Amino acid sequence: WFGPNRDGHAPAQAVRTDWDKNPPTKLWQTPCGGGYSSLAVTGGRAYTQDRQGGNERVLCLDADTGSPVWAREYP
Repeated sequence: WFGPNRDGHAPAQAVRTDWDKNPPTKLWQTPCGGGYSSLAVTGGRAYTQDRQGGNERVLCLDADTGSPVWAREYP
């Protein structure tokens, strides 16, 4: 959240702008429902939230593979 120093600033370095010609490599993807959550990554895990049917869901994924570690649903 807000970058590596949690201050909303990126480290001073060149930012790539050629993503159309040289897109980043996709490491993994996993099914996810709708929502407005971003990802938080720490300790080898990626955390996010989505909506499945009538329930909200909190997900924990393996950050290297995208494999589900756990999920909790609630109405």
